[in-house]
Amino acid sequence: MPSEFVSSGVSYQNPKSDNIAAAVDHLRSQYDSLVKQAAAVKAMIDNIESLRKESGDRGVPPVRPQEYAGMRAVDALESYFKGRRGLKISLARAVEDLIAGGVDPGKPRGRKTDPAGLVAHTIKITLPNRRETFNWTPDGLLKGVRSEEITIWLAESADQPKRRKRGKG
Repeated sequence: MPSEFVSSGVSYQNPKSDNIAAAVDHLRSQYDSLVKQAAAVKAMIDNIESLRKESGDRGVPPVRPQEYAGMRAVDALESYFKGRRGLKISLARAVEDLIAGGVDPGKPRGRKTDPAGLVAHTIKITLPNRRETFNWTPDGLLKGVRSEEITIWLAESADQPKRRKRGKG
């Protein structure tokens, strides 16, 4: 009387002596299939690990090259945070990611010629005017505060329709 063995989705029934070669072939094909599945899962894990390392192990999803190509700094910042809901990110990190994503820093102004300085300056000036879209700390005057000290996140009202302003008659 043959006995049956089941483990991890692989079933094996003890064959009679004349079917041993067929049973061995069947088990080898199942083994090869499992090895291929394990290799595919390992490749997925390796890919996720590389993305995590690329994002600096901070849990911030990496920016794709040219993701913000041609966008103005504040519009790109809003898009950046909509893809990272719930995360509070330093202004310095956000500027670094926006530059890596190809944001348009604008024309050089005064002594500011580096793209990161231009983008940070633009965002610092614009944040107080975009209270419906962004929250940040420290609250108060942003001038004179270093970018590393400023933390920004998407406001809860960011997805609300914008109020229409009434024009003159």
